[in-house]
Amino acid sequence: INTSGCNPSGTVLAYTENGVLKLSRFSEFEPGFEVPLMAGNNFAGFKLVKILSLKVLDDETIFFVAETDKGNAVFKLAFRSATPELVKGPGDPCGSPPKVPCGSPISVVQSGNNTVAITQLESGITGKMNNFLLTKEPVIAISASPATLEPGQQAEISFEIKGQFKSWMLDPVIGMSSSFSSGAKVVVSPKVTTTYTLRVEWIGGPTIAKSVTITVLPLKPTFGAEGVVNSASFGAEISPGALATIFGKGLASQTTQTGMTPLPITLGGVQVQIDGLACPLLFVSEGQINFQIPNAVQPGVRKIRVIRDNIFSDEVAVLVSDFAPALFAVSKDQGMYFDSSYQLAGSKDNPLKKGEVYFVYATGLVSTCSIPAGQPAPLDQLCYAVPEVSLKFGGQPTEVLFAGMAPGLMVFQINFRVPLNSEELGQQLELTSVILTVNGRESAPSPVYLSGVRK
Repeated sequence: INTSGCNPSGTVLAYTENGVLKLSRFSEFEPGFEVPLMAGNNFAGFKLVKILSLKVLDDETIFFVAETDKGNAVFKLAFRSATPELVKGPGDPCGSPPKVPCGSPISVVQSGNNTVAITQLESGITGKMNNFLLTKEPVIAISASPATLEPGQQAEISFEIKGQFKSWMLDPVIGMSSSFSSGAKVVVSPKVTTTYTLRVEWIGGPTIAKSVTITVLPLKPTFGAEGVVNSASFGAEISPGALATIFGKGLASQTTQTGMTPLPITLGGVQVQIDGLACPLLFVSEGQINFQIPNAVQPGVRKIRVIRDNIFSDEVAVLVSDFAPALFAVSKDQGMYFDSSYQLAGSKDNPLKKGEVYFVYATGLVSTCSIPAGQPAPLDQLCYAVPEVSLKFGGQPTEVLFAGMAPGLMVFQINFRVPLNSEELGQQLELTSVILTVNGRESAPSPVYLSGVRK
């Protein structure tokens, strides 16, 4: 502000920065002084609300009109002082006649590039100050559409900066930048609920910020009817009492399994329900659940759902059969057969030998015992499979020595003798398949390697 009309010794600049009023004498290139003039400060018993106008007397003193808790008041501030002095009454601090912009309230506006126009409000006299940039706090805005997402969906963040600024950033998407295009937009796909903040650093004040939050809904457990399978064969047929598996997404927050019996109906915050009836659980993970279908479930089309941390999946209709015979396997290329010493057999390295006795585990059958869901077969009682089951090797019937629940387990055990009525193999290997049949229903073929000669 040029005060040469009152004092030709130089130029005084009065301005605010970061909530602090500053005064500098340009003629001496001094940093000047600064004093906090923020809302809430008390001067001579007056609580400051905001500064209304500045009055520059000379290069040593300024006056300012402030709104206070007791009304408008005029304060005097000396160049080296840190405390404003209250002026009693609204009198003109400059001599007569007043010169621009001494002695009365002034208006400071940007009149062109690097030019400020200063007008004495009482007289209308206007002066100019060159090489000076007048700034105001920029106006910023930020929004998101949509503001609520399902996992994996995208949202568009729109943001705007109106006014002069030094730099800006959109946290956490875009780092610090000094250039800006009007109506900027950015597409985001947050995995969790995220707050995005637009921060703008401007000339003459502190960094300003505005935020928008995009809410990501919890992932709902999802699976289809094709993802509900028999745990032994991974086929579609399931039945009461059988072990079953669900494949899907978001089924559990953590991987958890149990070896304790009775099996729990809640495991790792997960439940499986069939028509509202809770199922015993063996294993849960993000993409897989192993469970037992309760014996109380009736054959027919039933609705199954998964509940994870009180978040419900959609109900999925599945067909529950009266029987679902299936043989457990090590892999799709090898069945799970054991010899009398409980050694795994039936592979290329350890093929089944003709005439020898082995056993295999199965599910999807019915026993003569009434066993509560989640409980293993008793150790002191044999629970036979009913009706009678049959086993075929490559289409040839074999002798079934025992078919019933494996004591202490929740699966069936089929003891059998490998049939002899086939061609002599010597040391050669034969890959064949085994099929379990009950009540006219056949299991999926189970691959097995044979060797040996007719005895």
